Amino acid sequence: MRLRSPSLWIAVISMIAVAGFVLSDLGRKPSPGPLAEVHAREDDLAGSRDCSACHGGWGQSMTEACLACHEPIGSQIERRAGLHGKLVDAKQLECAFCHSDHHGGDFQIVNTQSFTAAGVADAEKFDHQLVGYAMGGKHLELACEKCHEHANDLVLNQGTHRFGGLETSCVKCHKDPHEGRMALTCADCHGEDDFKKIISRDHDRFLPLVGGHGSASCRDCHEKEQPHALELLGRDVRPLRRECADCHDSPHGRRIVEGVAEFAARTTGASCVECHRPGHEDFAAADAEITRDRHAASGFPLDFPHDLATCEDCHDSRLTTFELRYPGRGPNDCGRCHEDVHRGQFDFGRLELRRCTSCHDPEGFEPHAFTLERHSLTRFPLTGRHVETGCDDCHERPDPKKPRAFHGTPRGCDRCHADAHAGFFAKAAPKEVRARGAACDRCHSTGSFSELPAAGFDHATWTAFALAGAHAQSECESCHERTRKPDASERTFGRVVDRYGKLAGCATCHEDAHHGAFDRPELPREVEGRTGCARCHGESSFRTFATGFDHGRWTGYFLEGGHGNLACAECHAPLAAQDAFGRTTAPARGRECAACHDDPHGGQFLRNAQTDCQRCHRSTTRFAELFFNHNVHSRYRLDETHAKVACSACHKPETLGGVTMVRYRPLGMKCSDCHGAPEDPLRRRKENDE
Repeated sequence: MRLRSPSLWIAVISMIAVAGFVLSDLGRKPSPGPLAEVHAREDDLAGSRDCSACHGGWGQSMTEACLACHEPIGSQIERRAGLHGKLVDAKQLECAFCHSDHHGGDFQIVNTQSFTAAGVADAEKFDHQLVGYAMGGKHLELACEKCHEHANDLVLNQGTHRFGGLETSCVKCHKDPHEGRMALTCADCHGEDDFKKIISRDHDRFLPLVGGHGSASCRDCHEKEQPHALELLGRDVRPLRRECADCHDSPHGRRIVEGVAEFAARTTGASCVECHRPGHEDFAAADAEITRDRHAASGFPLDFPHDLATCEDCHDSRLTTFELRYPGRGPNDCGRCHEDVHRGQFDFGRLELRRCTSCHDPEGFEPHAFTLERHSLTRFPLTGRHVETGCDDCHERPDPKKPRAFHGTPRGCDRCHADAHAGFFAKAAPKEVRARGAACDRCHSTGSFSELPAAGFDHATWTAFALAGAHAQSECESCHERTRKPDASERTFGRVVDRYGKLAGCATCHEDAHHGAFDRPELPREVEGRTGCARCHGESSFRTFATGFDHGRWTGYFLEGGHGNLACAECHAPLAAQDAFGRTTAPARGRECAACHDDPHGGQFLRNAQTDCQRCHRSTTRFAELFFNHNVHSRYRLDETHAKVACSACHKPETLGGVTMVRYRPLGMKCSDCHGAPEDPLRRRKENDE
């Protein structure tokens, strides 16, 4: 029979379902007890008779049923993370083995038995390493509820966790004082015992933090805003490798740093570790490793005679500062350790002369090795006769208690030689020459005093008397007469003062042929820089004049008119032979006209035994031109009548003393002296009235 009716099919299925429920219910056992409150509060679990919700249904285990609600636990098991992920025993993986229920509402499903079943004997000493968190230090002193605040809760609230759900990041529990600026984690620098105590894991890869480095703070080396700042560590920035010199100033000189670096095949900045270990508390530590090879690399090999010296011999430990204890001495700095027998005489000038080894062998001070070549490095090279001189001749030791004098030995010739010139050149030389030092070597060589410069003696520079003209043609002996016997300085070359006396210009050697006529107070003492005879005369000849001769200026007699056209010999007659002064012309006969000209008036105009021709003859070219006013220059006034009379009418030629001349005076002034008529009384009375 076929069941084609839908209603019939529904009825059959319903009957089967009811039969299944009846059979299932007939197979149930009674509940062992009430659920724990955490399960009982769930609507789909509390009061339900469907045990499969927890114990599994058709083809589902109880563990699978539990994990359907507790998904995070299932995730741990799959990832093998957390405590549940570490459970490997099949029994342990059954939830009910550790967490039983049906013991009442106040029963805690997570309890001591749970931990024991999971292999944790004491829950209070739970090893967090089991859940992937290595906890230590202060964390071990904390009660569980300090981190797991619901650890002891009887019933967990919805969404809370008793133990799980926490993160291991420090900032989840602790405030970050760096405010997120650090790329490193807290655990890279801080331990779990004390946050104030800084640790540095893996720092030994770069620099062991021991010795002096162990007491340094992080910021001492990792300053802010610097390439090595703490904030940059751990980022995708390759750390810059540093050397000792990047942080520490080297107290050593350049010589030792470069020498040790070359010896150790290191850079100068990293050469410190060749002698100093990073574990030193300070660089002056006694355990610095200075071998002989390293000492030699510093520039001071410990060869003889320093091979037997101890460190303390040269580096006194009583000296507290590095600069005093290690002053940076070189093998040639003998005076830094040995007493200077020269008492600092060579602590000056050129470096090669300050070293003891410049004059002495390093293995012994005697004999000295100060050669002529080395002496030439001083300010007094030895040449000529000085080469033959013994050292003691110049470097005397008058006091045995004092060192022999080397530095400061006078270099002047007068130190050993008497001045044959008696100090003349120290006074007579021009100021600019004296400023340079009037030393003998300016004229004399060290071979012989008789050797003069190839250019000869500069007479002008050293005596202020240039040899020019006739002087240049004269022999030296003309002024410097040789003596028969040498003086105390073995000089035979005569002195001018010995022959002529005090130096007084031209007058020193030449007598004044003018007898002082040109030294009158009103005349100039200097003309264009020349004095004495040189005011007029040149040095080639006394007959030549440097700038001509101003007759009026020097004699007071101006050559005007006809006088200006005359030759000198017209007034200064040539002499047949030189006089005692070397003159070849005679002095002028006088300044008056009569000295050169005859008096045509026969002395008629003499006054005080002199005739003043210029009273009437003022023209220097024509004597006929007169300047004569009869009414002024004579005692006879010319009236209108006489003024018309010619001069010759009254002044007629006469023979006086055998010489014919015109009579001018004395003449009679009466009428009768010229007219011979008797005297007219009336006329005379009229003249008297007038």
